[in-house]
Amino acid sequence: IVTNVGGLPEIVENGKSGFTINPESPDELATILSNHLGTDEFDKMASFIKEYKIKFSWDNFVDGIESLYNRI
Repeated sequence: IVTNVGGLPEIVENGKSGFTINPESPDELATILSNHLGTDEFDKMASFIKEYKIKFSWDNFVDGIESLYNRI
């Protein structure tokens, strides 16, 4: 769960890898926690994140640079 400030919301797919809430919104935080704690939602997100984080790996970054270089 991240707040909608800074760079974190850019890497969170809302509902898939986490939740984005407005800053200083305890009611929003409480709603998300009460709706999802005790369910398998966070386990599903953990599984999604294992694959999703590859998108942000150094290997993927280098592959992108090499691909761009090869097209030049």
